[in-house]
Amino acid sequence: MSLTSHLPRLLAFSFAGADLLLEMDRTAVVRFAAGAAESLTGQRETQLIGQSFEDLIAPEDRAFVRGLISGLGGGERIGPLTVRLAVSESERCQATLGLCCLPDSESLVHCTLSMRGVQTPAVPVGPRDPESQLLQGTAFPRAVDRALRQARELDQPVSMTLLDLEGLGQLRARLTEGGGRALLDRISGFLRARAVDGQTVARLSEERFGLVHRSSLVAQDLTRRLADTLRKADPNGEGLPVRGAVLSLQDRDLESADMIRAIAYATDRFASSGHIPGEDLPSVIESSVRETLQRMEDFRQVLAQRRFRFLYQPIVRLADRRPEHFELLVRFEEGGSPQEKLDFAENLGLICDFDLAVCHHAVDLLSRERSDSRLKLAVNLSGHSILNSVFIKSLESLLKANSAISRQLIFEVTESAELTDLEAAHRVIQRLRMLGHRVFLDDFGAGAASFRYLHALSVDGIKIDGRYIREMGRTSRDLAMLRGLKRICDDLEIEIVAERVETETQAARLRELNLRLAQGWLFGKPAPKPVLQRREGDGLQLHRQLQAARRAVGKEA
Repeated sequence: MSLTSHLPRLLAFSFAGADLLLEMDRTAVVRFAAGAAESLTGQRETQLIGQSFEDLIAPEDRAFVRGLISGLGGGERIGPLTVRLAVSESERCQATLGLCCLPDSESLVHCTLSMRGVQTPAVPVGPRDPESQLLQGTAFPRAVDRALRQARELDQPVSMTLLDLEGLGQLRARLTEGGGRALLDRISGFLRARAVDGQTVARLSEERFGLVHRSSLVAQDLTRRLADTLRKADPNGEGLPVRGAVLSLQDRDLESADMIRAIAYATDRFASSGHIPGEDLPSVIESSVRETLQRMEDFRQVLAQRRFRFLYQPIVRLADRRPEHFELLVRFEEGGSPQEKLDFAENLGLICDFDLAVCHHAVDLLSRERSDSRLKLAVNLSGHSILNSVFIKSLESLLKANSAISRQLIFEVTESAELTDLEAAHRVIQRLRMLGHRVFLDDFGAGAASFRYLHALSVDGIKIDGRYIREMGRTSRDLAMLRGLKRICDDLEIEIVAERVETETQAARLRELNLRLAQGWLFGKPAPKPVLQRREGDGLQLHRQLQAARRAVGKEA
């Protein structure tokens, strides 16, 4: 069937809600155009004939549209969806897109474009998967929050579905490079077409995806259609099992930030977990949300009741092994790994309150009337905390009220959470330095972003991750890397602290590298009190300090 034979009826039907009608083949080459072509595309109707429809679409939406067209089945209709058109290389305009494929003419795709009825949802910002251009990482929970708020305003029930396409990587490997990319485009387009706003879709891992959609969308139909797409793309005709877990968001408290965080955390665990039996997937996701909410409440109780204690570990000068300052560490009464609890608090947005409590303790200790003025403390600040404006405002108020101890309080910015806004982080760090505090980057080298941080952030020092200290004696390459880092830091006038020094051999190599400061069990374990040397002639020797610290730890245990 050709469009021309039914032109009057189709034109009247299409233009009732569209400004431009196009007919394309399956390669997206335009075969027919009618309507307000110039106002939408800057070209006349006749100029569009023979062009690729993708050329009219902004580059950031081309993969999405390509996937929509290639996955469109006979008798199927998609849209209206908001897309960006490429008016010029630098200019974009938004339009509503509709696609359909008539049952008896699957080789043709009919398309409508219109400037009327355009909804301009806020395009989610943040990390995107470079292959699919779907949301990734922290961008997805923020988009879920926004979609939920919009749904509440429209009184529109929505759900979130998490999809497991186990074996997708292997299937793409069986295809040509272009075929593998086309399949991913098709999956991405299929999911975005069914998302509540065409945007809230994420590639959570290589083979797992998530989207927020209207609750009226039947999840079984979603998985069946996606499985059919995979089967058709498989040269062996086998396809893949598609498993989905639906999390209804309709009856949940959309005002609750905790709920959004719990959903985001459960989603992240789903993305990183191994194989999950298909029949258990929905219950696993639901129970993960409930468990996360309970853990959040438990952590708040730990914080409110101060069910943790402080320990102090010395950072010493390698030349004489006397304490330069002490790192303030935390241990929880419930036991277990403190880092695991702190990572959980960081991932769930609870770390700011905790960091502020630790800062208050440090300030109180340093400000006491009988406090030794030689005592200096280093306090850890999460990357989440320094990017939180409420936390920074509270911290600055605390520091300004206690400016007399500014040279005694040092901050270590941890890399457990990636700093997503380096410019903002730099501004905060400079504000702390302007108040008289030194700032170090902790665990330097543990994450891929370390050297990027060193380039973007002006700091007073870095702490080399203990893994490098442990490995440095095994190959000459490790020593060469440390020498290179030492030269860079010398040029930048940045101090270096070597962490987790446990042997005399390691200490000797660090002295050979002319490193000044070190930390580790060789010099002292975390103790309940910071042990300073006596003033008279520098008093007791270091081994007495260490003996006192060990005795204190034994009593604490």
